[in-house]
Amino acid sequence: MNDNSPKFYSQLFQETIQENVPLGTSVLRIQAFDPDDGPNAQIHYRLSTTNSDESLLPFVIARDSGWITTKAELDRESFSSYNFNVIAADSGDIPLSSTASVVISVHDLNDNDPKMEPKIYEKHVSEQDPPGTPVATVSKSISYHFQNARASLHMQG
Repeated sequence: MNDNSPKFYSQLFQETIQENVPLGTSVLRIQAFDPDDGPNAQIHYRLSTTNSDESLLPFVIARDSGWITTKAELDRESFSSYNFNVIAADSGDIPLSSTASVVISVHDLNDNDPKMEPKIYEKHVSEQDPPGTPVATVSKSISYHFQNARASLHMQG
């Protein structure tokens, strides 16, 4: 008799993974159990999203083991985290299922050079200007987050 739906060990699974890991990298194993017997206790997993197509996620889940692995490149500058659901369904004649939430955060690597606009600054300084007179304003943009967002500027000349 299939009178129990699968139960997750947790309703929320969270993990952090570094950007630019190889395709096929194991991220997180989702596990559920079903106290029924036989096929009614065999669990299969699938991904589900509430606001987009699952095929757009850079992850896949192994149907039988629950391992979530990467299927596309992860770039922290594009997406800082992914939120989706996993559905665990048993193999009963009338399958029962349950859902858990997954949050995968992407850790930033120092993989982008700072951008300077313009690339060359050329200014004239008068000999009569006192020390400390501003000569130019230099700006940079960095598409990093947190600790990778610092840059130092050096002058040559």
